[in-house]
Amino acid sequence: MKAWPYLLLLVLPACASSRPTDDDASDRGSGGTSGSGGSSGTGGGAHDPSTLDGFFAALCASEAPCCVEGGFSADPAECLSFFRSLQVDVTYDAAKGADCVEWLRASTRDYTICLGTQTPPASCDDALVAPQGERLPGDTCSTPADCAPSTEGEVDCHLELLSSTTTMKCQLQIRGKAADAPCLGTRDDAGTSGLVFEGGAPARGYICNLADGLYCDGTACAPTSPVGGSCDETRLCDNASYCDFGAGACVARRALTAPCDADGQCLKSLYCNPENDACATRLATGAACTDSAQCASSICSNGSCYADDAGLGLDLICLPR
Repeated sequence: MKAWPYLLLLVLPACASSRPTDDDASDRGSGGTSGSGGSSGTGGGAHDPSTLDGFFAALCASEAPCCVEGGFSADPAECLSFFRSLQVDVTYDAAKGADCVEWLRASTRDYTICLGTQTPPASCDDALVAPQGERLPGDTCSTPADCAPSTEGEVDCHLELLSSTTTMKCQLQIRGKAADAPCLGTRDDAGTSGLVFEGGAPARGYICNLADGLYCDGTACAPTSPVGGSCDETRLCDNASYCDFGAGACVARRALTAPCDADGQCLKSLYCNPENDACATRLATGAACTDSAQCASSICSNGSCYADDAGLGLDLICLPR
């Protein structure tokens, strides 16, 4: 699996208003081609992408301005120390790492402004590859990296609630078709709404996607209702409509500038602006925002709309002051 998202899921270090530069002397390790980096320097500077430590240092430095702007504590050296402490056995591609670090420097003006809303290139993901997990659906796990990948669908380390206890188990989540069962939940552009299973969730099941005209009815993937069709709290409408619960019927979503009192009443590309109670265009990546409903990505963080995979894990890399 890709190591970038795996590492960021684990990171909870402090990331300081003082940031190292590429001219700083450094003894942050030779990195090699795998592992967490060594202790001898190469003379390439704190962000030398020929080393794994240098690559990690660039990641930490790129988010330090975001930490400060967001009112967090920030210390790239401490962030780097935490990356080292993970001792993650990854393979590092220095060429792709160099491409990623070059992009990080350009995107953050040599690590002096918040990276913010820009989406990393593929090289940032491909520079690190973590070993694949070996645990099968139904086996206990700590992170998704513990679980073996599958060609059938996504594999997640799923949290199960069993009476007074909780446990994490690998779960295979297959994109469902009509009548596929058991269904595990319904996915839309804002995420997945899952079911709660008494006695534990299935080791494998289906995710019903509203984009495919399907929702999880509690048992199987079922077709959503079109405009004019019946609906309630459990029977969902298609993407072109919303449920008028008073009438128990799906109603066409409202167009730009039409009056509204809830976001779900507007077309998917719009949101209900509370300032004038009218449908307005969702904001693009980078636009100033105050609420996630305003953003096309449904993610408003630190006053800006973020792309779905942007930000490099700001909330995970920073700690409160």
